[in-house]
Amino acid sequence: MKPILPRRLSGGQHTKKPSAQAAQADALLRLLVAFILIVIFFSILLARFFYLQVTQHNEFSGQASSNRITLIPTPPVRGEIVDINGVPLAKNYPVFSLEVIPSRIEGKMEDVIEALKKYVDITPTDLKRFKKYRESYRKFENIPLKLRLTDEEAARLSVHLREFKGVEVNSRTFREYPYGKLTSHFLGYIGRISDKDKEMLEEEGLTALYRGSTHIGKSGLEKYYEHQLHGIPGYQEVERRLRQYRPRIEKCSVQDGANLAPGHGHPHAAGSRPHFRRPPWRIGGH
Repeated sequence: MKPILPRRLSGGQHTKKPSAQAAQADALLRLLVAFILIVIFFSILLARFFYLQVTQHNEFSGQASSNRITLIPTPPVRGEIVDINGVPLAKNYPVFSLEVIPSRIEGKMEDVIEALKKYVDITPTDLKRFKKYRESYRKFENIPLKLRLTDEEAARLSVHLREFKGVEVNSRTFREYPYGKLTSHFLGYIGRISDKDKEMLEEEGLTALYRGSTHIGKSGLEKYYEHQLHGIPGYQEVERRLRQYRPRIEKCSVQDGANLAPGHGHPHAAGSRPHFRRPPWRIGGH
C-alpha cells in the first residue's frame, strides 16, 4: 500500500502566521499599559493615604477620640431657699438610690432586677419609671431603679452588692419643705421632668444642663428661679474598651445650685394659709 502524501494547499488557502516581532511588540504594549494602570492606581492610594494621615490627621483623630471617649454627667445639688433670717424654707436631705448601669450588666436586665427584689422592695411604679428613664438615658449612665432606699434596704443590699455587676447604691438629694402648707403658695414645688419639660428644655437649648437630673421646678419660686437653683452638672470622661466603659478623669467639676436668700432682688418670705395639694412635703431627687 502506498503512503498517502499530504497535499499542498493552493496559494489562496495557505494560512499566514504572525511574525515573532509583531507578537513581541503586542506583548510589550500590553505590559506597558498594565504598568501604567498600576502606577496610576498606587498613586491614587498614596494620595489618599497622605490626605487621611497628614492633611486630615487632627480632624479624624478627634472623631476617633469622641467615639472612644464619652462624657457621663454628674448632676448638681439644688440650691436651698431661706428666709430673711437664714431659716431654710426649702432644703435638701440625702437618701440612698438604687441605680443601674446597663452597659455593665451581665446577663438579662430582667433577671438582674428579679434577683435584686430579694433585698429591695421594687414596686411596679419603680419599674415603670425605670423603663421610661431607659428611653432617655444612655446605656453607660447611672439609671435610677429605685429612688429612695430605706436604711435597712441599703444595708441589706450592700452586703450582696458584689454579686451584681453594674448595680450601684449612690446618694441623691431630695427636697424638703419644713413649713409645708404654710409656705406652699410662694415656694411652689419641684417634680419629675416630664415630656413637656423636655420639649421646653430642648427649645431653650438647656438639655445638656439637665443630663442626669430627674426633677425640675414646677411652680412658685422653685420654677421662677429654676436656673439659679438648679446649678451646672459636671462631667466625667469614660473610655470604652472591649465593650466596657471605664472611668478616666473628671472633665469638669459640678457647680451646685445657688441658695436663694432675701436681698439682691429676691423676695422676702411670707406665710399664708392658702396652699397647694402637693403631699408629701419631702419630694424630688437630683
